[in-house]
Amino acid sequence: MSVCRKIFDEGVVLQAINSGTEILLSSKPNFVNIETDRVKLEIKTPEGTKNVESKLLCGADGAHSWVRRFFKMGRPKEMMIGFQIEVTGYEGDEGRLDMYTGRDIAPGYFAWAIPSGDSTRIGTWSRADLLNGFSCEDLIDRLRNKELWKHRFENITEIGRFVGPVPSGFVKKPMIERVALFGDAAGVCKPTTGGGIGPGFNQVDLLVPILSKSIINNDLSEIKMKKQSLVLVVIAAIVVIAGIFFITNQNIQKDVSDDQKKIGFIYIGPPGDHGWTYMHDVGRKYMELSLIHI
Repeated sequence: MSVCRKIFDEGVVLQAINSGTEILLSSKPNFVNIETDRVKLEIKTPEGTKNVESKLLCGADGAHSWVRRFFKMGRPKEMMIGFQIEVTGYEGDEGRLDMYTGRDIAPGYFAWAIPSGDSTRIGTWSRADLLNGFSCEDLIDRLRNKELWKHRFENITEIGRFVGPVPSGFVKKPMIERVALFGDAAGVCKPTTGGGIGPGFNQVDLLVPILSKSIINNDLSEIKMKKQSLVLVVIAAIVVIAGIFFITNQNIQKDVSDDQKKIGFIYIGPPGDHGWTYMHDVGRKYMELSLIHI
């Protein structure tokens, strides 16, 4: 399913406003002070400095999160670069996504053409160390001029372009005393596609009920937050599905009691690489501890 990101973002903002959220435009944080029972935040606004107090500070401020950097909560394991243009006139099969691979157009990763209503989103992503001095814009140009499929791009007209970082791999401290990171700020990402919205929503669904109880009790201490951050491992376990196969055929079950199941894990690399496979292995260990029938 293809989603218009502009309409999606507008919908999220409208929901926030309707729920009572106050939005400060053209503003940025200056300083934060964590006290015993509250967080004090100093914000620079067009009207001057504004001071805000809350029980919990949520850092949902993107891949280069100010909150994460201010509190030195760590960095995502990997940081990719994504570049995408929106065009009309692309010659692709209606309703079908086209995926392209090759070192010259997406070293280590892939490029795509995703239909979105009357337009198509064409993009590529990679890591800076794999680009050999080229930019992601250069990769798009190579994609468009590749002899094998350049006829698909001959009549396109660009109507928009987007570029940004794609963080992957949880930061070292996603939650500390009275501070929690969400989405890109925490390094939450689907390793197979770089998508962050789905995993980010999963993170919110898992953490909000727990954090709400802690907010009501005003118990957001370092120890409490560290325990709650283990919930993020559940997200890693969910993401594991994209990189492993669950083996549950009858031949295996013959040697297993009715109350137990064997699960096989197939990784794309060694668990010690501190990348995707590392997080897959973290999810596996958490599953073994949590599910007694495995």
